[in-house]
Amino acid sequence: MEIPWIIEPQTIIKHQLLEQYISPWMAILFSTQERFNNPETLLYFDVFCGPGIYYTDRTKTTTCNGSPLIVAAIADSGSNLPPIPEQSCH
Repeated sequence: MEIPWIIEPQTIIKHQLLEQYISPWMAILFSTQERFNNPETLLYFDVFCGPGIYYTDRTKTTTCNGSPLIVAAIADSGSNLPPIPEQSCH
């Protein structure tokens, strides 16, 4: 997979904010799903998610996760379900 671009400063801020609020929010969503006896189904849409992975600088030697992979990792760690073996980002 070709990584399309270098991460921008505003995207770094978005990811920092996302990491702070998504864990508590996921806990609420998972508890709601459990009440409805459907804990394995949770849909999350980020219509401004970008490519899912970015280069960290112009050298293009290191990468960082984008918001879809950040959210998937937090969802995997916060659920009582087995981890998702592969993330598909579209």
